[in-house]
Amino acid sequence: MKNLIDSNTFNPPSTPSQAVIDKLHGIQLTDCYQWLEDKTDDAVIEWTAEQHDATIDYLDTNCSPIEGLKEELEIYINRDI
Repeated sequence: MKNLIDSNTFNPPSTPSQAVIDKLHGIQLTDCYQWLEDKTDDAVIEWTAEQHDATIDYLDTNCSPIEGLKEELEIYINRDI
């Protein structure tokens, strides 16, 4: 299968690692990206916008548009609204 993303041209912003340690049933679990779960946090909002912009820029530069794809995805994503 052909690699659709050229890692030399797709350089999204980095994702900071912030370890959160939880203990469940006596087992210690470390999640370095749990901070991304709070969609109201300003840092998460900023990170999400940067990732979105980098993705759109890459797609606009390297991929041909697919007629109707945006509308089809919106219907799928918003199906429960």
